[in-house]
Amino acid sequence: MSTIVIEYLLDRGNKEKERALNNWLEEDNENRQLFLEIKEIWEASGNLPAEQFNLSAGWEALSCRVGCKNDRAADK
Repeated sequence: MSTIVIEYLLDRGNKEKERALNNWLEEDNENRQLFLEIKEIWEASGNLPAEQFNLSAGWEALSCRVGCKNDRAADK
């Protein structure tokens, strides 16, 4: 069911999956509560600022990790 919920939130579902979601929601109040909580979190996450990625710092960190692994391998 989680895949269908995600596809619904991404607006990628089809009529069959939408029917399955609606049936699941009607089965139990807990299902509706869970769906509403997931939807609320999903919608709130769209309000978060996009994190900026520093390419230079990322490359330096990756280079260090690769270099450190190679140094350890050479020591063996």
